[in-house]
Amino acid sequence: MAELEFRHLRVVRAVAEAGSVNRAATQLGISQPGLTAQLKRIERVLGGELFKRGPDGAQPTALGSFVLNRADAVLADLRALVVNARQRSGADQRTLLRVGSIPLTMLGRFLRHLHLAAPELDVRTCVEPSGSVLLKLLATKRIDLKVVPY
Repeated sequence: MAELEFRHLRVVRAVAEAGSVNRAATQLGISQPGLTAQLKRIERVLGGELFKRGPDGAQPTALGSFVLNRADAVLADLRALVVNARQRSGADQRTLLRVGSIPLTMLGRFLRHLHLAAPELDVRTCVEPSGSVLLKLLATKRIDLKVVPY
């Protein structure tokens, strides 16, 4: 029997948040067929379909909702374990992530999700109305990430 891994839980969470396998694949930086194959393997391990997929996207099934709830708890426990272990080892230095963005109403939501996904990051923001200025900041390594709508 194959085993479920933490990365599988992150894949399931990504599909649920994106609302479609295609968008989740884009966000994860993998191909849609590759993500679909991975999702099928995860469903085989768990014994059932996690999402109903259709023209309107992917909606969690009852099993999918159960797995998502448990995945959130497991991933939160894993993040807490890493943070606590790093603190105990004296390696609790936070990694700096400099995020540049044009003014966006969704920036706050993005930053909240980023904090939930990686609480160990020390996130600094730079809001700049010009996308070309942000690109220059990125090119000169004065920011690490540029957030723009697609």
